[in-house]
Amino acid sequence: MTTLRKYYRYFSVTSTQSVLEGFFLEMPLRKLAQDPYKLLRVMGLREGHVLLDVGCGTGFLAFPAASIVGDKGLVYAVDISDKYLWKLRQRAAKLCVKNILPVRARAEELDGVPDRSADRVVFMLSLHHIEDKGRALSQVRRKMKQDSLLMVYEPIASRMLGHGTEPSEIIPLLRQKGFEPYLFEKGRLFWAAIFTPL
Repeated sequence: MTTLRKYYRYFSVTSTQSVLEGFFLEMPLRKLAQDPYKLLRVMGLREGHVLLDVGCGTGFLAFPAASIVGDKGLVYAVDISDKYLWKLRQRAAKLCVKNILPVRARAEELDGVPDRSADRVVFMLSLHHIEDKGRALSQVRRKMKQDSLLMVYEPIASRMLGHGTEPSEIIPLLRQKGFEPYLFEKGRLFWAAIFTPL
């Protein structure tokens, strides 16, 4: 398995940041530690692409992605939190961003996202919140085009007081659901991988 070593600086998070995810998600300094544009470039997101952001929160990746995919592209911003989606809609209206489509749905269902529509899919700090990960990954696989990519970026559970996932458990599950990893990196607090659909 090829590593993400040369890309890892794009995924790393400084040790001084809080392990409390709710606080971390809203930190203004987060963009310095996890530059969303660099993350999206690692994924190969391009103009005209459709991105499926599962567990989008308030749009940390969705807004940079919208600027990259442009008017011919689209970002499906999926979350189950009405609060997060309300904030995302407010920001989109304020910035006149029209190529983000907020979708309130569970990852296990992904209602509102057409099958075989996504060029890129991302779970950023969200997979560990999903109750039925296997079902969610099966749904994601249905939404992806054959030449698409999936990125998973997760806290390492054993290093975050149980908050997160372990790649040793998630990667076999992804393989079982029709994905093959081709880039992988495990840091001190987080792990990241990019997968291709089989």
